[in-house]
Amino acid sequence: MRNNGLRAACVAGLTALVLSSCLKEENQRTTPEWQKKNCQIASFSLKNDSIKGLSQVVFTIDQLKGEIYNTDSMPYGTKIDRKVLIQIAYDGAVGPSSVEFQQEATGKRTSWRSTDSVDFSRPVRIYITSYDRTQAKTYIARLNIHQQDPDSMAWLHSYPLLGHGSITDESLLADAGTYLLLARTADALRVYRTSDAQDWRWTLLTPSGLPAGKTLDAARATLFRHTYYIYSTDGALYRSADGAAWTTVAGAPTIVSLLGAVDTVAHTTRTVALAAIIRQGDALHFASMDAAGKWTTGEAVPATFPTEGFGSTNYEAAHRRHLLLVGGRRRDGSLTNQAWETTDGRTWVCLNENIASGLPALEGAAVAMYDGKIYLMGGINASGAASRTLYLSTDRGATWIAAAHKLLPPGEFAARGYASAVTTLDGYLILIGGRTSRTGFMMDELWRGRINRLGYGR
Repeated sequence: MRNNGLRAACVAGLTALVLSSCLKEENQRTTPEWQKKNCQIASFSLKNDSIKGLSQVVFTIDQLKGEIYNTDSMPYGTKIDRKVLIQIAYDGAVGPSSVEFQQEATGKRTSWRSTDSVDFSRPVRIYITSYDRTQAKTYIARLNIHQQDPDSMAWLHSYPLLGHGSITDESLLADAGTYLLLARTADALRVYRTSDAQDWRWTLLTPSGLPAGKTLDAARATLFRHTYYIYSTDGALYRSADGAAWTTVAGAPTIVSLLGAVDTVAHTTRTVALAAIIRQGDALHFASMDAAGKWTTGEAVPATFPTEGFGSTNYEAAHRRHLLLVGGRRRDGSLTNQAWETTDGRTWVCLNENIASGLPALEGAAVAMYDGKIYLMGGINASGAASRTLYLSTDRGATWIAAAHKLLPPGEFAARGYASAVTTLDGYLILIGGRTSRTGFMMDELWRGRINRLGYGR
């Protein structure tokens, strides 16, 4: 009985061996030659249940360069501190004759089986030999992880900017990738233009058509429907299509201050407006000019509304453009921490009349819509002290909180008020100039900051 069992086992083993050999020979006969020579990886994935999101990572296989990588990097802070399983698939019915891995983390080259775990904290080199052993291919596989906090902000500094140290007021206006800088000195208005939002190389223009001997308010210059506007302190208004050739705006009322623009949004025909405070006799009123140049007078300006030193920006909400003013100095000389908005330039609403805004009373704050929030930088308080605090509002200017440290400019960024703020097409927030007190000369510098994730893919 024992001999019979042994004989049966031997027969079964020989039968399996013969069948295996036959199947192998059959595969060799039926497998196309190109598959026998193929040593390309068709798909690649990693797995470790302890590493969140690893199994969902999609890898790109560059067959020409022999590289395997994930174009969408894993989140910042992801730790590959455990070995991982690798899943590889190949084209065709037969796989390679051998697969070897060389882990950069260990430096060792070893044969690989699908059950082996691999240290992927650093790139891994994969050596593939074809089924018929006539071809070989090498890949370098790496797992990309964001090395920067996507929500932190990186700042760059340009100094000197213009090489002119006696500018008292200035504003930077952005129009579809072209930037116009209007700067007032003690004796003239200087106008600079550039389309270079990287190195900020400026062309100095020669303005014509502006009156001699008049003071022009460069700080309140405004862009409206691709046209630049500036007013003189005697109330006259001027316009220019290019920043160089200026003409008087005929029929304009006496301008006390330009407040900003309410421009069009896509897919609407809503009214547009150049918003201003005008003088009618002894009274101040809101007024707006439409696209045809027609002026319409609005409400009387309340005593609580700022007439100078405010920061402003515009934004889109509910298919409307809104113009927002923050802080500033009232007619009685007091500073405010309130925010006001309008959609037509003639009727204004205080957003935080009955709630705490979270801001100190200030003037000269730089304000811009950026990354879906309203950013407010710096300003000068009632004691004359400049600030370098960055505030954020997520409710269109009604309430504000101090920004996280990871968004702030570096320590060498000096406290300031009256800087000018714009955003660029490639996701930067620009701060230009500013001064440390209510009067004096502007700093001849530019700061640009970008939240890291806004630069991904650029």
